[in-house]
Amino acid sequence: MNRLLNVENQAMYEGTKVHRKEDGRLLLFRPEQNVIRMKFGAERMCMPSPSIDKFVDAVKQTVLANKRRVPPSGKGSLYIRPLLMGSGQILGLGAAPEYTFLVYVSPVGNYFKEG
Repeated sequence: MNRLLNVENQAMYEGTKVHRKEDGRLLLFRPEQNVIRMKFGAERMCMPSPSIDKFVDAVKQTVLANKRRVPPSGKGSLYIRPLLMGSGQILGLGAAPEYTFLVYVSPVGNYFKEG
């Protein structure tokens, strides 16, 4: 049983976006700041966290694998959700026996009319 599916989970996430410029290049917004926050939170929750290099590399690889899903310039962005979660078999209170770090993405539209 994975505790992420339950209330008593040990997990944390970050969020950032990739935007496509008019010339087609992709702009990733401050992944280094995301990993610094995740490391701070993981330390407080007694969870191991990925290194800055591992985090940024995982985000970049995920974005490159999904670059066709980045909307055209001005039409939205690709939302990136790095997730660190306790995993393994456990039922009850206590730290997870192992941890999983993953990154998933989803295209999103503009929240505001102006973009």
